[in-house]
Amino acid sequence: MSQAIVAKTAVSLTTLRKPLANITFLLSLFPYLTLLKVPWDIQPWALIFALAYLALMLIALKFRTSFPGPLLILILATLYGISVNLIYITLDQLDVSIMLRRLAGYVTIITIAFVAANEHRNIWSGWLFIAVLFWLGAAVAQKLFGSNFIALLLPRVSTNIHRGIVSLAPEPSYYAVQMGFFMLLNEIFRQERRYSDILYQCILLLCIVQLFLSLSGTGFLILTLFVGGKVLSLKQFMLKACTIIFLVVATTIFIIIPAELPKNPRICTIINEIKYVIIGEKSIKSLLEDRSIAYRLINPIVGFYGGLAVSRGIGFGWGRITEEKFPEWLIVLLGPYRYSGGKPVGEWKWGGTIMGGIVAIVYELGIVGLLYISVIFWLMFRTLAKKTITHEILIITLILMFGGFVSLAHPLLGYLIGLYMVRATPDGKKGAL
Repeated sequence: MSQAIVAKTAVSLTTLRKPLANITFLLSLFPYLTLLKVPWDIQPWALIFALAYLALMLIALKFRTSFPGPLLILILATLYGISVNLIYITLDQLDVSIMLRRLAGYVTIITIAFVAANEHRNIWSGWLFIAVLFWLGAAVAQKLFGSNFIALLLPRVSTNIHRGIVSLAPEPSYYAVQMGFFMLLNEIFRQERRYSDILYQCILLLCIVQLFLSLSGTGFLILTLFVGGKVLSLKQFMLKACTIIFLVVATTIFIIIPAELPKNPRICTIINEIKYVIIGEKSIKSLLEDRSIAYRLINPIVGFYGGLAVSRGIGFGWGRITEEKFPEWLIVLLGPYRYSGGKPVGEWKWGGTIMGGIVAIVYELGIVGLLYISVIFWLMFRTLAKKTITHEILIITLILMFGGFVSLAHPLLGYLIGLYMVRATPDGKKGAL
């Protein structure tokens, strides 16, 4: 009798799988909204429901839940990170607040990737359209009533008259990143025939409109890469050739036009600098002096050199405190750039954390971190080789992950990794990413 009750309870619990997965996905579409003030930009609500889903699966299936092989590697790497941090804690060399924030990011990737790998087929695609409309509505409201219109629901709002609006994100660049994720999901749902081509085109158009509303260099880059990926994905040679010729002609016309764009917003300044570099009026150094561009280029150097050479392959953990300053050659390379904390480059010390996207994993976990990102690289290119992914999805995923544009704690990052796991492994579920 008791076994029958246990079996019935397990069946009842498994009925909660789909609702929990859909709630997790929905919260992932609004990663910054919160009624409680959590001292992080990415809020933990999607993570909490993903943990609930994981606990449900383990209990209902009596711990016989299967994990994709690549996910097990990421779990072991995270356990390594916990071990390293425990050592640094005993040596009193760790900033606990940074450790907790970074740990949340690693756990988010694992749990939400697990949800995506098991439940993506049960996720209602309509959530994406609803989310795009809400983000657009918030953007329009901010345009009409000011950037503080819904500030109470966000951890912070960082913008000014020279920058774009933030919608439901703390910064315009975060807004652009969110639209990048939405465009990826839109491509995925379309390939899976979850909705009509008309709805696909509508969502794509609304995302592009919002990329322009963000007035962010990140948005400009995402849109450029998306168009480039679309061109690469064209199957007809003549259509691909004509598209490339059109883009070359359009770029040439832009270059020879003498008038420059207004200096504000800042994206226009960046475009002007690109133009001057192309026509030879300025050197590429002037473009690299832009702080945002410099951070994107410098952080991979700091991440790989620090995590593999300076830490001797062990990694600095999640917020280790050291007194070791950057070497002179690296300070010279970094030049006049300043850290977000306001410290001059000459005062930078190894440890803490960096804004390097997934590259930060190497900085924190050393050689194990290199294995971690190698697994993700393998998943993406294995999926491309199996022709279950298009070029624009791969290219934008790469730039979001490795360009330092997205936090590890962003739930949609974990969701994408979970989808790559399903499509890349030999026993993965059928479907096109």
